[in-house]
Amino acid sequence: GSEYGEDIIGKYAEKLKIEVGKKYNKRTLFRMRQFFLIFSNKKMSTVSTLLSWSHYTELLSLKNYDEIIYYIDVSRRQNLSIRKLREKIKSNEYERLPDSTKNKLTNKEEFEIEDYIKNPIVIKSKNNYLEVSEKILHRIILEDIENFMKELGNNLSFIGSEYKLRYDLEITL
Repeated sequence: GSEYGEDIIGKYAEKLKIEVGKKYNKRTLFRMRQFFLIFSNKKMSTVSTLLSWSHYTELLSLKNYDEIIYYIDVSRRQNLSIRKLREKIKSNEYERLPDSTKNKLTNKEEFEIEDYIKNPIVIKSKNNYLEVSEKILHRIILEDIENFMKELGNNLSFIGSEYKLRYDLEITL
């Protein structure tokens, strides 16, 4: 009839709350269903062991499967807390990746350093500058160098401000 399947998740949630406990509310069951629909036909290593359920509930709001896989991989590699994962999602890190990097993610190709650099790079400042010169940009970056380096990625390091590098070029003719 027309009522078949109506609010089935809600009815099961009420039943499970009585039998198991209040952890299994309607919202949790809905998320479990979402999780199943996203990962049931995908061939991956056991997804449940990669991150905590809290990480997955954060990712379930995303619509793009490739974006979800990207954040799962980043969270696993960088051992991100839920708060850090939320920050990355909020800053649209995946959206700022070049299309070539997104294609490499989809095709499971090897990455190069340039693939991890987002475009645009978000630089946060406590001061509100009307105009930003190179000198002011330098100062803003140094104010919070740690976040700036995190924005660039994990494969880079900071040696020092205006650190002089010397290299010799050997030219043979």
